[in-house]
Amino acid sequence: MRKGNMKMFAATDRGKLALAGGALLVSWLFLLWYFSGDLAKLFPGSAGLTTAREGRQKAQEAFTVQQTRMREAEALKRRYLQQLETYWQTDRDGAVETVMRQLVGTAAQQQDLKLNSLGTVRTSRINAELYYAELDIAVVDSLEKIVGFLKALEQTEPRLAWRRLDLRLAGPGDTATMNFNGSLRVIGFDGKLPESKRNETTGAKQ
Repeated sequence: MRKGNMKMFAATDRGKLALAGGALLVSWLFLLWYFSGDLAKLFPGSAGLTTAREGRQKAQEAFTVQQTRMREAEALKRRYLQQLETYWQTDRDGAVETVMRQLVGTAAQQQDLKLNSLGTVRTSRINAELYYAELDIAVVDSLEKIVGFLKALEQTEPRLAWRRLDLRLAGPGDTATMNFNGSLRVIGFDGKLPESKRNETTGAKQ
């Protein structure tokens, strides 16, 4: 086609459409050549889509497991902080070696009960923050007074628990006197309190 005829053809609507189509085709051929090494990545097949879906599902499952573990850890932390209220704390309750014996002595006096033996408080570590404090007791008195003594001990704060106890008749033919002995135990906390708990303890002391 002559140059003049080409210009005339290009000026028509049909010519403009043909030139535009040709330019678009050239552009696509160039892009196809330029990205030929990455076509598989740009347009993944069924296997690639399956792998992507499996990866997304595994990531979602891992995220769900992590969320569950975080919720369990938070729940465990809340329970531990609540339990701290029931543990012996020196700042709040005094020195366990002396106050624990005083609590037992007061409970006995309330029932007019004479303690045959009141040992010393022994402590043993549970971990870096917690410990056991134990105290041995021996009593020979009426069943009524011993029961009243046990009830009085239930009212102490922090709550004292019995590690072991034994109750039997004091002797053959003696049905009025009981021989009672046992070991009281309390859990103590001497670690660092969380800031919120320190504020509560300070406010309670004031």
